[in-house]
Amino acid sequence: MKNEFEDYVLMAMDHWRKFLPKMWAELKAEGREIEAMHKAARLAHDKVSLLIRQGLREDEAEEIVLPELILLPPEIKTTGSKELDAEMRELGMEI
Repeated sequence: MKNEFEDYVLMAMDHWRKFLPKMWAELKAEGREIEAMHKAARLAHDKVSLLIRQGLREDEAEEIVLPELILLPPEIKTTGSKELDAEMRELGMEI
């Protein structure tokens, strides 16, 4: 395994800034972005390592873990329609 921890920190920063601007802005405003990225990267590294020890290949382990901790689903921008926005929220989609 290469140095995943640092890779995961950079991956989180890139992904969160691009696809989770609301969350990123909140973390920055609170001064917690570094802490949050490091925590997510440490958890991802530990989980990937565990899955590898249990017999998965590194790419298989990352495919399971990264979407849970690093590559979070993107925030969806508002559609401009209150009805459609409400419907999307009911389906569990972030607006």
